[in-house]
Amino acid sequence: MAVVLRNADFGFRILGTPFGALFGVSVFALLIFWVCYPSHFLIADELAYFEQARAFSSGQDGAVDYPAGTGLLAAFFIWLGGNKSVFWSSFLCWLAGTWALSLALHKTGKPVGWALFPWLFIPALVFTRTLMSDVPSFALAAFFGLLCTAFPPNRKVMFLAGGVGGLSVLFRETNFLWVLPFALSFVLRKKMAWRWFMAGFCIGLLPRLISGWVLHQNPVYLRDPGIAFSWNVLPGNLLFYGLTLLVFLPGGLWFLWKTKHPWRAEIGICAGLFLLVYGSYGYDALAKSGYKGILLQARFMLPLLPFFVLSAAWTPVRLSQKTAAVCSALAILLFAGIQITGRMYNDAQQKISGALLKIPARSQISFSPDESRKYLNAMYGPSTILDGHALSDRVLQSRNIWYAHLISRSESADRVAKARAAFSDFYTRFEGWKIDQIDQVVLADGTNLYVWSAQKKDNNDEKR
Repeated sequence: MAVVLRNADFGFRILGTPFGALFGVSVFALLIFWVCYPSHFLIADELAYFEQARAFSSGQDGAVDYPAGTGLLAAFFIWLGGNKSVFWSSFLCWLAGTWALSLALHKTGKPVGWALFPWLFIPALVFTRTLMSDVPSFALAAFFGLLCTAFPPNRKVMFLAGGVGGLSVLFRETNFLWVLPFALSFVLRKKMAWRWFMAGFCIGLLPRLISGWVLHQNPVYLRDPGIAFSWNVLPGNLLFYGLTLLVFLPGGLWFLWKTKHPWRAEIGICAGLFLLVYGSYGYDALAKSGYKGILLQARFMLPLLPFFVLSAAWTPVRLSQKTAAVCSALAILLFAGIQITGRMYNDAQQKISGALLKIPARSQISFSPDESRKYLNAMYGPSTILDGHALSDRVLQSRNIWYAHLISRSESADRVAKARAAFSDFYTRFEGWKIDQIDQVVLADGTNLYVWSAQKKDNNDEKR
């Protein structure tokens, strides 16, 4: 028996249509995002996409290790509104993916309110505020699911579905994992214009191949993450992702198990492949970033969310109108809460940016360069960060005075160890210099900024 919602799409009937409620939610989300618009990067990897986007927007090659899709998308927003507009990319992809899911649900006779199910997944809401490939991958997966499951499998639909699947690899290589089960299914069924799907996939894949050739002289270039895959980490990672898809996405795996969706086999294989690959990936965000690592590692599941939505809508459960309305209200409140909290954290980050920007030198030495570039980059004005760990003695001795800083974090043992090593390196590099701490900023999450001036000692200083 399919889900029954009495005269309601998750408790809302705005503008008199099944999509009216979603329209109202989208407008509300747009206003909240605009009021709480991001001002800072949260993740060091965002800087790579940002610099790539800036290069693309100015006609340069933008050769970084990451696939070109996210940078190209962000470059479009830079072209429209400047550097600070890049954060619109993930948020608008989030809305686009939600609407694609609502159309897939409506076309198959299911309540469109299920499209708000991903809004209960807190890691996804956090990543709507970032310049990363996760939310664009979610949107592409949603459009792919719409085309593959909600429309007659004619030539045009299959061609478009294949094109979306091929294009998704431009954003992240592992997106191929949710394309593969459907591609194999189309081939095995043969009646479903599978050749058109393959043609669309090949054409959609062309931007990835061309960008690989142009940027890296290798059309099948793959970024080396520097982290190994191993069966040894599979049990622990599967436990983490299992809890993530049951708790952060309430009942997600249960819906996947119980679904009666006509494409349940393909959807199940998609999820299985994703869990197998990322389960064997040796990335341990919790060890590196503490509690923040929960969000960082859970984000890998974002492209699976559309398939969990389709599963949930075809699950034989009955939701009362009251329960549906509560779930919808919770999703909206979670989104608003995440955006408001994110803005408050950005305001705290601004204290660090402000302290760095007021240093009377455009070039300053950082003993935490990856972290520092989140607070001091082209988005806030011209500046140069020199890596204190790699700075040559010749450059160091070329000035009588330097301004140096270090940003430390304390949410994990790994972060504490790195901070201690950075402090040690700072005092070693400036041994024999006159060092004064001129500023310090402390954030509530344990992030600390230390700013020093280091001046060569003259003969009179040495005598004293």
